[in-house]
Amino acid sequence: ILNRIQHHPLASFFALTYAIAWILWIPLVVSEHVPPSGPTGLGLVLAGLGSLVPSAVAILRIAVRDGRAGVRRLLRRLLMWRVGVGWYLAIVLLSTLALGAVGLSVLLGGDTPDLDVTIAAVVIMFLLFIFPGSAGGEEIGGSGFALPHLQADDRSALGASVVLGVVWGVWHLPLFLIGADIRPISVFPAWV
Repeated sequence: ILNRIQHHPLASFFALTYAIAWILWIPLVVSEHVPPSGPTGLGLVLAGLGSLVPSAVAILRIAVRDGRAGVRRLLRRLLMWRVGVGWYLAIVLLSTLALGAVGLSVLLGGDTPDLDVTIAAVVIMFLLFIFPGSAGGEEIGGSGFALPHLQADDRSALGASVVLGVVWGVWHLPLFLIGADIRPISVFPAWV
């Protein structure tokens, strides 16, 4: 088995990531006690642990293959701040797109969202979802490990991203099956 894992790094990464995360998430799917707002208590812990699996698997795979130097190279990429101004503008514009969508919805007669949190709490929550959330939990595995392997197989950046997007979208399936209002199964195809 170890030989297959070494010779098929991408397939073994996805297999291990799916297996471990889904083992953590399946109890949430079969539980009838998940509130509409999403998991709480132990369910929230299982959901959170499952979201850390991709990066944990990637770091372990690289540590076994390349040692500390490989892990340092992978993690150093998280600190790349020197990108073009266009990328920073894209982040700001995409972030304001959500606010604009809510505003447009209200202008067109939709309900005004009830906000029972402070702006500071929203900012802190946003930062936690980004890092260690997505960046620490998923992106090291997806963008840091899988995407370079997909591109190494003579795929363009777009082709590799599409493959990764589909595989990554399907990986989230159990989170759409738990019955929470925040992830209705009806939006799953669009998510993928």
